[in-house]
Amino acid sequence: EFTDMTEEEKSKMFGLKPTGLAEGERDDKVKGKPYPRRKRELPASKDWSNDQQFPIKNQGSCGSCWTFSAIGAVTANCGIHRNKWYDFSEQDVVDCANVKAGYFDCNGCGGGWMSWAVQYIIDKEGAVLTNNYPYKASDGICKNLGKTDRFCAPREVINFPPGSYEDLIQALDDGVVAVGVNASPWHAYQPSAEDSVLPADSCPSEMAKINHGVVAVGWGTDERSGKDFWLLKNSWGPRWGLSGYIRIERSKDGNNDKNACGILQLNSYPAFQ
Repeated sequence: EFTDMTEEEKSKMFGLKPTGLAEGERDDKVKGKPYPRRKRELPASKDWSNDQQFPIKNQGSCGSCWTFSAIGAVTANCGIHRNKWYDFSEQDVVDCANVKAGYFDCNGCGGGWMSWAVQYIIDKEGAVLTNNYPYKASDGICKNLGKTDRFCAPREVINFPPGSYEDLIQALDDGVVAVGVNASPWHAYQPSAEDSVLPADSCPSEMAKINHGVVAVGWGTDERSGKDFWLLKNSWGPRWGLSGYIRIERSKDGNNDKNACGILQLNSYPAFQ
């Protein structure tokens, strides 16, 4: 299903926008700041995946990964911190959080930024339910649903400075994170029983090569190979990867080049706590 795709078909399954940025830059116009750290003993593993309350979705042939990443993070963190689980609409963000509405370089299926998608949800005082705004994998006219149709607005969106291992892992100890990655080789990801971890040298870590938004839901160590990994939730349906998830290499020394696919470069945390 994925390995036989043309390059054009593959490109339609991305949609994150930092192409052309230099190393260490953020150009989403949302000021970055470190995650509020505290002294803690981190567990050996963490897994926020929840297929019942937080199922795998499929963006289809629309460059809307940035909305699935943002909505996924808002959904999970609302459930984790407010104990309220909803199925929120990506289509609302696709249609409404755009340049015309003041959201920098966000263009529906033409791509956008997770930070601005979360900021849109904050500005509108909540996210819309999918039942009220179904996903159609194409651009549409904004319905402008009001406050009575919205739920679970984050307190703020925390956009980490590029390259920080500690920001990501401490935030992941508290909830999930919308992360940008280079997913160019992911269509060929076929985990085996012996080794399910995508190595760091499989995809570049530079900011300019990041092209896809996903949800970081945990970390751990592969029992067979002994490799440390980040656990990411994708938006290509449950038939891809590890039932919709991927494990990518994690380096405990925090070296950006040893953390696969540029995962430390462009991260946004919808904070409810």
